[in-house]
Amino acid sequence: MKTLIRCSIILAVALVAGCASKPKAKPVHEQGWIGGHYKCAQTRLTKTQRYLGVSHTIAAFPPALTNTASAGILAISVDTNTPAYLGGLRAGDLILEVAHQAVTNLPVFWRTIQATPAGTAVPVKLYRDGKTTECEVVVGREKFKEEGTLMIGLPGFWQGFHPIPTPSAPNFSLVALGWQRELGQPAELNTVEERFKVSCNPKAKPEGYDGEWKCWLAILQVSKGKQISAQEVVVSQKPKIEDGK
Repeated sequence: MKTLIRCSIILAVALVAGCASKPKAKPVHEQGWIGGHYKCAQTRLTKTQRYLGVSHTIAAFPPALTNTASAGILAISVDTNTPAYLGGLRAGDLILEVAHQAVTNLPVFWRTIQATPAGTAVPVKLYRDGKTTECEVVVGREKFKEEGTLMIGLPGFWQGFHPIPTPSAPNFSLVALGWQRELGQPAELNTVEERFKVSCNPKAKPEGYDGEWKCWLAILQVSKGKQISAQEVVVSQKPKIEDGK
């Protein structure tokens, strides 16, 4: 009995000591950053995209480019204090290549930018006002800490249900029926995205959608993300990336 009490006291002290100890500070990492909001623009949606639904892809692409490409990255908005704007990118531009490499989906686009060292001058090939042109963006610096979470809660707090993660639908949720009333941003018909669709197909009419409610399966969520702590514009420190290098 005394041994059991002694072990309980030791265990309690160990737990208190563990709770009282200061957690180790998470290391700060860096990656490339140019700023702006983007969507993938392609000639048509795939079957997977149509069935599962995507919010970051639009089915519109300039007919003049269909012989050489079928997808690109559409700049939805570009703030003036970002490397993208300072390098010449504007809302409505369709990015075709970054560092002389074609970009046809957002994951590839972001991986290319994030893997580029800060201060590197990167050539960007884009389509604007019916013409193909090129600008040079000096990649900035983004600092972040890695975060991981395990969440269990009532349905209705997370969006999207995708039973099989894919590049176009990389999320995964599981277990219980959920329902949520939509209280998001009302639709806007005069947006960069809608004007781009009409420019690609003059017969198309601007469309908008205001959701009222939705239901899906979601109660358990495991996630890994990045806690962004700083985004900095930097001066070019390295020579421009040349073709094939």
